[in-house]
Amino acid sequence: MSCARADVAVLGPEASGTAEAPKVFKEIGGRREFTGATALPRDGWKAVPGKSAVRVFDLRTVGIDKLTKLKDDFMVWDAELLMKRGRPQPLARDPSTGWNRMAGVIDYGTRPLDPKIEEFHHGVRPGAFVYRTDEKKIDPASWDVAKGVWLYGYWGNDWYAQYLKVGSVDPATNGIRLAAISLYGIGVQTDWEDPARRWCAFNALAFVDAPGEWYVDREEAKVYYIDPDGDYEGLALATEKRPLLTLRGVKHARFRDLVFRETAGCGVVAEGCEAVRFENCRVF
Repeated sequence: MSCARADVAVLGPEASGTAEAPKVFKEIGGRREFTGATALPRDGWKAVPGKSAVRVFDLRTVGIDKLTKLKDDFMVWDAELLMKRGRPQPLARDPSTGWNRMAGVIDYGTRPLDPKIEEFHHGVRPGAFVYRTDEKKIDPASWDVAKGVWLYGYWGNDWYAQYLKVGSVDPATNGIRLAAISLYGIGVQTDWEDPARRWCAFNALAFVDAPGEWYVDREEAKVYYIDPDGDYEGLALATEKRPLLTLRGVKHARFRDLVFRETAGCGVVAEGCEAVRFENCRVF
């Protein structure tokens, strides 16, 4: 079971030793273990009406009432992470594995390409596309767009992916209009890539339908999860984004037998340091 989230540690030049006598740290501020997560005890996981496999935990009961506000567009997930015995669990998505595909493009979201100026199309407005209804179990018409749904996809090519928030869904045309701009536009406008761009959806309770998947309701401060082991033990929510240990200008130091675990940011960051060693430490 994870321990309660501890304050991060920052050490400066005062933590330095010498080449002949390196300073040794077996603890920092009286602590040997640092975590960026808060434990979610087993007895806090409750049944969810109508969803027999899913359990819910009220984060306010462990002092978490403010969660990351997701941007309309981003490349890498940098919000909270649900951990089970030190391992991050997969975000609930639709489909749980694989991808959905575009059936067509409504609006590429790009300006006309001038090959004399640029090689690639670039997005200038949120694009829109037609979703397929003949594969997977995708049902955008049922999404609570007002609460926020994000799509992750390779929108304009096979080498650049983004998370983009959904702006609206039109069930009459099977159309999805995005609320954020894709850097290279929506869909393929060249003949050297697959035109059926691939994508998947995140951030909805309806997507929690496979073992290990989880979703956070950011308005209600509740996390929903299907425990693959069924025991709801060893669970923690990683919320800390600052490094658990930051070293600035430290020289000739040894850090031994320390543990850095379960965080939404970095374990250790060293800036302007020399001759610093970590010995028999665990970072996970």
